[in-house]
Amino acid sequence: MTSHGPTRFDLYAQMHKGLRAFMAATLVTWGRLDCDDDQADKDGLDPLTLLLDACVAHLDKENRYVRPAFKASCPGASGQITGEHLHHLASIAQFRARGDAIVALVPAAREPLCHQLYRALAVFVGENLACLQRESDRCAAKTCTFECQLDFHQQRVMVPLVVVLRVCLREARHARLLVD
Repeated sequence: MTSHGPTRFDLYAQMHKGLRAFMAATLVTWGRLDCDDDQADKDGLDPLTLLLDACVAHLDKENRYVRPAFKASCPGASGQITGEHLHHLASIAQFRARGDAIVALVPAAREPLCHQLYRALAVFVGENLACLQRESDRCAAKTCTFECQLDFHQQRVMVPLVVVLRVCLREARHARLLVD
């Protein structure tokens, strides 16, 4: 219990922490990447693919389970976030296409596309960091009725979210951004 009332469960705290760390690690990896190297596709594209997969899984669980419960308790509260999620999915598809284009080139010809992908990834990470913060802020401001709705969805939401979180944290630890 705090001076403002009972402590509320923060649905987004650990998930968003893992996603932030994973995005930062992937961006740093791309910033250091030597695209002329034969290992560049493995060193850069493997973590990017894992990040994109984690983002899609997070968006899917949130859109399928969390948003409907949130919308039921706070009508109109998730309109902007829904639009942002659609934008994120479009960006993810573009990253996958860019990755495929990079792999199709010989290493010596990859540098311009790698640089473009890196700069686009920086924008994507920035947009996502801002979106994650808005989600957390909105959830914290409107959780009283949302928590009641969440109880109904908990079995379907929390287990898949924990799995995605574990992947994000494992990748962040692998990138040495987090310690055990």
